[in-house]
Amino acid sequence: MFKLIYLAAIMAMLSGCSGFIDKVKNTELKEEYFSASVERTQECLQYQSLRHQFYLEQDDPLPNGDKRYNLLRDHDAVANIDMGKSGKKTLVNFFYDKRDGQVQGALSDIIHQCHRDLD
Repeated sequence: MFKLIYLAAIMAMLSGCSGFIDKVKNTELKEEYFSASVERTQECLQYQSLRHQFYLEQDDPLPNGDKRYNLLRDHDAVANIDMGKSGKKTLVNFFYDKRDGQVQGALSDIIHQCHRDLD
């Protein structure tokens, strides 16, 4: 009986790991620089996200002090956005699932519009 419970516990853990590994394997990184302050860049990303029916939610800051946000669609995080100062520019890293065409398209448009507005 103990072996059966032990085996079931291991299988449950492994199935959770495969979901995590799948998510990591399909995560895309898009790195962008904007010619504006972190605050102005965040405001632009927030406004453009709302236009696409997404919401930018602030998360805990990174250990180096950079800001982190979750991009939400229907209360589900579909991307992570890290933002910090880099010289006179703002560096923004977008992490998202490359299999989600809607998120990928929306992020491309959001980035394009913010470059137009800020650069």
